[in-house]
Amino acid sequence: MSYHANKEGAAKVRRLDLYPEVAFGLSGGWSLALYPENAIAYNEVTRTWFVPIDALLTRRLSKTVEFAFGGAYALVKDDPQFQYVLYGRATFRF
Repeated sequence: MSYHANKEGAAKVRRLDLYPEVAFGLSGGWSLALYPENAIAYNEVTRTWFVPIDALLTRRLSKTVEFAFGGAYALVKDDPQFQYVLYGRATFRF
């Protein structure tokens, strides 16, 4: 599927997605991860980079339960996928 129907070669989607996740341990069972969900992407059809700001804050309650909330924001609105995203996660290990 191509978002660029008016571009030549739009049927060909050539995209490079990078997920350079970096996580930092904080005190009290908290951690902060950068780029855990939304990729830095290069679109070969339009020859543009899409670089959102993406962060996830996680709190581990026990060895088996943690919750997280985060979001991403597009600094440059050159990709029609999103302008911003908010997300949450609950993890149960057993």
